[in-house]
Amino acid sequence: MSHWKPYLDAIRSASYDTPWGKRFVSVDVEGKKVAQRGFLLNLKAETVTDREEEKERFSVLDGLWKYAPIHVVLEGRPGSGKTTALRRLLLEIAQKKDLDKIPIFVPLRDYKSSILELIIDAIAYNYSPRLLGEGLGERSTQTLTEEIKTYLVQGKLLLLFDGINELPSDEARKELEQFHKTYKTTPMIFTTRQLGLGGDLNIDKKLTMLPLTEPQMKEFVKAYLPEKGEEMLKRLGERLQKFGETPLLLLMLCSVFNENDQIPNNLGETFRAFTHIYDTQLKDNVTTQAESKTLWERSLQYLAYQMTRRRDEPVISRREAEDILQEFLEQAKEKDCSQSRAINWLKDLLNYHLLQGSIGDNIEFRHQLIQEYYAGEYLLVEVKRLTDEQLKWEYLNYLKWTEPVALMLGLCDEQELGERVVKLALDVDLQLGARLAGEVKKEFQQQTVGLVSGLELSEPLKIYLLGKTRSDFAISSLSKFINSEKPDIRWTVTRALGEVGSQLAIDELIKILKDQEKYVVIKAIDSLEKINNSTIISKLLPLLDHSSTYVRYKIMDALETFESEDAIPSLIERIDQEQEGDIVLRIGEIITKTLKIDKVSQLKEYLAEKKLQLPEKYKNWEWIYGFPKLKSYGPLYKYYFNTEHKTFETLAQETKDKNPEVRQAAVSCLIDFDIQKTLKIFLESLLDENNEVRMYAQLALRQVGNLEAIPYLFSLCVQKNYIWELDELIETISTIQNRFKFYKYPQYKIKMIEIFISYAWESANGDGKESEDMANQLEQVFKDKGYTIIRDKKDLGYKGNIEEFMQRIGRGKCILIVISDKYLKSENCMFELVEIAKNGDFYDRIFPVVLPDAKIYKAIDRDEYIDYWDHRIEELNEKLKSRSGSFANRQSIFDELNLYDEIRRNIDQLTETLKNMNTLTPTLHTSTEFTAIIEAVKNKLENDLSADERG
Repeated sequence: MSHWKPYLDAIRSASYDTPWGKRFVSVDVEGKKVAQRGFLLNLKAETVTDREEEKERFSVLDGLWKYAPIHVVLEGRPGSGKTTALRRLLLEIAQKKDLDKIPIFVPLRDYKSSILELIIDAIAYNYSPRLLGEGLGERSTQTLTEEIKTYLVQGKLLLLFDGINELPSDEARKELEQFHKTYKTTPMIFTTRQLGLGGDLNIDKKLTMLPLTEPQMKEFVKAYLPEKGEEMLKRLGERLQKFGETPLLLLMLCSVFNENDQIPNNLGETFRAFTHIYDTQLKDNVTTQAESKTLWERSLQYLAYQMTRRRDEPVISRREAEDILQEFLEQAKEKDCSQSRAINWLKDLLNYHLLQGSIGDNIEFRHQLIQEYYAGEYLLVEVKRLTDEQLKWEYLNYLKWTEPVALMLGLCDEQELGERVVKLALDVDLQLGARLAGEVKKEFQQQTVGLVSGLELSEPLKIYLLGKTRSDFAISSLSKFINSEKPDIRWTVTRALGEVGSQLAIDELIKILKDQEKYVVIKAIDSLEKINNSTIISKLLPLLDHSSTYVRYKIMDALETFESEDAIPSLIERIDQEQEGDIVLRIGEIITKTLKIDKVSQLKEYLAEKKLQLPEKYKNWEWIYGFPKLKSYGPLYKYYFNTEHKTFETLAQETKDKNPEVRQAAVSCLIDFDIQKTLKIFLESLLDENNEVRMYAQLALRQVGNLEAIPYLFSLCVQKNYIWELDELIETISTIQNRFKFYKYPQYKIKMIEIFISYAWESANGDGKESEDMANQLEQVFKDKGYTIIRDKKDLGYKGNIEEFMQRIGRGKCILIVISDKYLKSENCMFELVEIAKNGDFYDRIFPVVLPDAKIYKAIDRDEYIDYWDHRIEELNEKLKSRSGSFANRQSIFDELNLYDEIRRNIDQLTETLKNMNTLTPTLHTSTEFTAIIEAVKNKLENDLSADERG
């Protein structure tokens, strides 16, 4: 590997600054960059496990290095340090003397055509002069590619894949998943914003970045602001926990306070203040090529907005960025809107502002959150021009707009606009709406959270959504459930309060510590542990004497997280009282980690200084024995029936077997079949009496389910009274949504699909008036909902070909049919009906409204229509027979006779089908404003779009 030395040297000499560049790099108390290992070692990660396994906790770098050989996914909030951790690990590996693996940092946002090509591009972008030239000789990209392929097989690479969530398509995600399965011997680390949403590639080992603890936040602030740190912490108070959840946000906050001694009210205001400082300071010190400084901020907002609209990944080609900036110059009515000025404008932003180059002549913002902030600023102006339908389906419905909208709401000074956005978001997706209800300015949250609490939902679902608001205004609604007679409801409230995480929520959680159900108490401890406020410790210590061993175990977990000396006296006292040896060992672990000692002699010195007694149990020990959290791995295998080579039909039948293990195995194996065939089975299995069968159905839907499943899954959410089942359903819904990158199918796509109306016209004598009136009502109600309605009278056109138009109706995806007596006796209407049947899926494509005069519900009445068409055929035949001579020039009459014949052959089956369809009466349709038929059409169109997406 000696020829890789220039590449490794390039990594060693690289400068890893903050997302803002060197300008705002903070230093710790020893004068080292925050991004260096000294700080990263203090960032914690925790294993993500199922219910049968306890969690491990360690420094993020140690955790990544430990699990890289078996592949690991690191999840974390935006700005939590995921990318920085990968880059730091890249540097540490490159600095090793005895290097046996080549580390490669691979930003997944730059994916184009293949993972292998992306790896080569990642090497070439940063290091091509050294690697392809000086270091390796005149080597071609093909030679390097072959070497990388060999190293992949031999396991000689360490691949650091950054940003699964930034991949541009589901196909790219599937390729990456297959790549990790193919090269299992090559160590790999992946990062993503969120697990459980299709972002884990089915990798078993997962880590999650833990929020900064209160001591870490205070250390960070004091190191960054040696003179102002104490004042900033005092001013922040309990808001430190919310602002300081990630290093990036805390860094911004420190920069803002250092500049103007102000504490912004929310994240959006923090970004606004920070970027303003950045912008102002830069303008004083640089000379630009395009005289761009006065419009930097607005141009970045427009660029971020257009990037978000046009792309699912946060990267764009340089050429497209130049075109966008030229558009901006034209909209800003600049005198010089030339392409050359746009090119120089982009150069200015890359040289001096928050943009940077990327692989393949692309550009990106220095952090995805920066792009999302600028896009949110632009949207704050644009949103007032949008109709409700545009806002819902072109913005709120897309996952990529969630963060920009959230930041926008924090900047919005208009209560009415904030409420409008939240209402529309709730209509799109309840989780989205709940989250945004807590993102508006605090003075508006009583109203927006009230929109959530006012929803008619099951108790578990309402409590879950109130927690998602993370707002103090949810607490009054949540507190109503604290004394519920149902322990699982109290447990659900406890978790929701933990998500709110404020001092008011802490006060409520402390009350719950006295609950009679131990698993509710354990959840309260867990929630308080995650809030991680040092004032909590004194409230937890009395629980060291709790009668439940499980509660005492959980207290140990919390105290290990806090690592506070305030707990040491109580722990020392507890050692001799504790009967559970495992808990005594856990106390030892906490003592060694908190005091940074491992010998009893060191503990004696500490206790003497604090005037505390050494526990009797320790007097014969030399070392302080302990262990971290217990691990219980549960069953190592599951029994599967031999399901290889079984057909779909056999497996489908086995999902109804009496033996639950047979049903489990069948559901599991059906995942390999077409989702169009299996979806119904998976959904039905969600109602299985066996929990394992239900779980396998959930897992299958997460892997292969589509948006057709969402309405049904949501209907189950509304019904569930147990939070554990609700959680599983919500995760399944979220996983499917993430795979398709929107919450529901975009309604504007649905509404662009043509919906036809087939009906009998009103004649001059008034015959057919009821039919035409019904057609008019249907047209109006669907048009009011934004659908595209095609109807002969307005769409056929003057001299239009009627037969071609009727054939077009026959091919339609959705046809509203007004069935009347006149319709069933009309050759044109029946031609349309026959054409619909000939094009297949007759039952699925028609949506009939049956008028009272249509006699289709009794066989004797339907027979009259057969007699009618028999008579029409006989009549025409008689007329032909009566004509003497040649039949020449009478082809149209024969065509009409053939049509009558075709109608006669099909009318019995067609009316039988119509009779068996569950259609409402016209009166019911009109009294409910056609709600049932609108919903049925909507579901049909969503299903069609889902099939098109897969196709």
